[in-house]
Amino acid sequence: MPTSFEISKSTNKVIEYGFVNNYYGLYKPSQMDLLKFFENYSPKVTELSQNDFKHGTYRITKPGYYKLTENISFAPNANISQNTYPNRKNVLHNFQPTPEQLASGKYPFHPFHLGFFAAITVEANDVVIDLNGFTLSQHPMHYLQQRFFACIELANTPFIFGQGPGNFGNLIAPKRVYIKNGYIGRSSHHGIHGNGMESVILENISISHTEIAGIALNGGKNMIFRNISISQNNHDVPVLATYSHAMFIRPFLYSLQTKNKNAVLKVNGQTQTISHIITQLEIEMINNVYLPFKNNQEVVGFFNNPTKLPDGAVYGILLHPLGVAIENFRLNRIGAIGNENIALHDISISNLFACPKEVIGISIDSKGSNVQKGPVGDVIRILELIDNGKYSPNILGNAWFILGKYKSQLGHSGSLNIPGNMIPWVEGKSTLPKYPFSNLRDSMAHYMKGNISFFLSAVKDCRSSHVSIKRVRNCGKYGDENAERNLDYDIVNKPGGINGKLHFVKYQGDKIRCVAVSGCEQVKVDHLKIRDCITEYGSCYGISTVGECKDISFSNCTCDGLLAGQKSNWNTLGDKIIIGDVPENYPKNISTPNEEPEMSCYFGDDGVKCNLSQTAW
Repeated sequence: MPTSFEISKSTNKVIEYGFVNNYYGLYKPSQMDLLKFFENYSPKVTELSQNDFKHGTYRITKPGYYKLTENISFAPNANISQNTYPNRKNVLHNFQPTPEQLASGKYPFHPFHLGFFAAITVEANDVVIDLNGFTLSQHPMHYLQQRFFACIELANTPFIFGQGPGNFGNLIAPKRVYIKNGYIGRSSHHGIHGNGMESVILENISISHTEIAGIALNGGKNMIFRNISISQNNHDVPVLATYSHAMFIRPFLYSLQTKNKNAVLKVNGQTQTISHIITQLEIEMINNVYLPFKNNQEVVGFFNNPTKLPDGAVYGILLHPLGVAIENFRLNRIGAIGNENIALHDISISNLFACPKEVIGISIDSKGSNVQKGPVGDVIRILELIDNGKYSPNILGNAWFILGKYKSQLGHSGSLNIPGNMIPWVEGKSTLPKYPFSNLRDSMAHYMKGNISFFLSAVKDCRSSHVSIKRVRNCGKYGDENAERNLDYDIVNKPGGINGKLHFVKYQGDKIRCVAVSGCEQVKVDHLKIRDCITEYGSCYGISTVGECKDISFSNCTCDGLLAGQKSNWNTLGDKIIIGDVPENYPKNISTPNEEPEMSCYFGDDGVKCNLSQTAW
């Protein structure tokens, strides 16, 4: 067995390294049975080349051994149209499923209606994916145009029924899947993602240049992660989340145009037709994003990302119960499905950089929870659309509000949630309705939790050994950058206020938690090394437990070189360390500019060590 991370091309033998041994004593009988199954498994070999991905996702719907024979750069339907402006619609539909593909059933409408969400889907039991020393990645242009994606999806759909920015159909989750020996590269979201899978082995895999998470598995059971390197997320993200909103709002605008070509929105005394709103949006997308990016030039304008880092949180490994991991931290396992019996060892996570940005929304109810959204879960960025209490238009705001004005004519409107009394304000006929504001969230109304390298969320019976985390950065600010807004949304940010029942009622996106254990049971962490982790403004935690954690142990762990609030008003590092049992409300949440950011590691009976140092950014 390799003692350090290495990748090599493999033979058709399923088990390469004599995996029948119970490595570090981490494997339960069910996991040993899984290893023995694959050791004796002799399926038919199917070789995969670039040509197998030319027109879309490679859907694995039958058991077997699937083996890459070359590097795969996923760019399906790359040249549906070679036209450029003024044939905007065709240009921006490159890389998307065709109507014929959706209608034929080859790519069922519900899972694929917002694009090719994965290079490979695993929809069958008893599957081996042998990367064979090659790289599976998203092509740069598809990466730009498809802003949620996983190189490998362990399911037939990216969301369970009732979740996600649309109807993605019913879940088909696989059992007994073994992915091994190679590289997973560029992805606008995840390297490997899945829901509800059982009996999974991930072995000898290097993942890099993903934008959100290296591995994110929800509701998994009986899994082994071995010899995994997550070496760097994407540090060259050209666009903000708003580009994704613009991309996915276009079909709804065209639908409205088809149903009512006379639809108009009056803005600042001028009539904006549906055709004009589409044109202005697409000119910005094509001239300032699509064509420059295609020609290796700098993206400019409305959608440009000045930091070139993700404007949301990033994760190395995320293990979560069945369903999306978008809410506040889980405090316990009540209602949790799956996410149990997991062994991880020889894991390296490094160079996770992000610059999260809080997005303030506006709610239609008194609880501040029913956030106004566009048709694909996109938060109406209300504070970016206000100037002295009046509507301040931009190309995306006009698109949102014309859809809101004519929602009844759309038929299918997705998650569109704009009440009718917002339209008179937009058109200058009334003041802004007095709805409460909603904070703590990102562009999709997901609760911001900061950068988390190793995230165990409501997991049960998880054992890990020899996990290394290093060089993690968060340059996100305390929250909304402009505290002097003419509209006060602070009420939702106070204990006992609208969000008063949340475990954390202050903004978390500016923080780092190298290891987060949230609402877990029976977790053992052995030989954990953490070093060189820095926030510019928020707190930085080596090991963080949240909520009602039961039977949690850390042993042989070290934590060196934490720096919190490098650019804050806090000028001294201090020596803030929690010693002894972890209290229920640990860690202390500090996130406002006039409070000191906190750096912490947990000192338990097993002698966890922590050094806080002023490591350079």
